[in-house]
Parts: sequence; C-alpha cells; structure tokens
Amino acid sequence: MRQTGFFTSLPLAAMLFGYLLGFLIVPRLITQERFPELPCICGVILTLMAFLTTGYVSIRCIALLDAANAMNTNALSYCGAAPWTPMTSALIVMAYSGGSIMPKLYVALKSLVGFQTSFALLVIPSYLAVFFYARHYGRTGLLPLDQIQ
Repeated sequence: MRQTGFFTSLPLAAMLFGYLLGFLIVPRLITQERFPELPCICGVILTLMAFLTTGYVSIRCIALLDAANAMNTNALSYCGAAPWTPMTSALIVMAYSGGSIMPKLYVALKSLVGFQTSFALLVIPSYLAVFFYARHYGRTGLLPLDQIQ
C-alpha cells in the first residue's frame, strides 16, 4: 500500500506543473496560437512511453498525462474560437472525457487486444484530434469558410 501512495499525488502534482508551465512559457517562449500543439505532442509521447514500458514506469507516464491535459485545458481557450468559445469548449471537454463512449470502447478493446494496447488505441487518436484542431483553428480561428485563406 505504501508503494501505491503516489497514484493520487503524482497526477495532482503533474496537473499543477502543467498549469504553471503554461503560465510561464506563454507568450515568452511560444505563441498562444502554437502552444495548444505542445501538450498534444507531449500526450502522444507519454502514451507511447506508457504503451512501450511496464510496471511503475508505465504508471508514471499515465500519471504525467495530467500535465499535458492541464496545459491543454488552458491552451485551447486561445484557439481563435471567439464567439463560439462555449461551443468549442464543450466539444473539447467531450473529446477528452469521451462521455460514456470511451469507457465502453475501452472495455470492448481490452478483451481483444489487452490493457495497454486498448489504452493507446483510444488515447492517441484523441490527442491527435485535439492537435489538428489546435493546428487549424489556432491559425485561422473559426471564420466563415469563405474567409479562410
């Protein structure tokens, strides 16, 4: 039991680190438009590391995903949504939480391909979807289609 005591404290510390990192590097080191891509890249790398390792290393990688999620929470508000911010925020929350779909998919996949593979198959596409959203709308904003260059 003593060894597993960090399972709740490490994700919390990672979230605080993610929030602070976002405050410290935007806009000093990276622009607000490009920053949302960074947590997605970190999330994909950490997910791959969790997939390719075992034991406590894998668990730590999953716990560190909270840092990427915390950075994304703040960063995606800068993605040019303007008047559509409430709708896009709801979309992003649903993309991360997956509502009741992701857990059911996870259970179905777990019996077919195993724990780590099913986790990677669900998490990596989610981070990539947010990455491409940030890449596109961080540059253009949510303009009408005839105004996008």
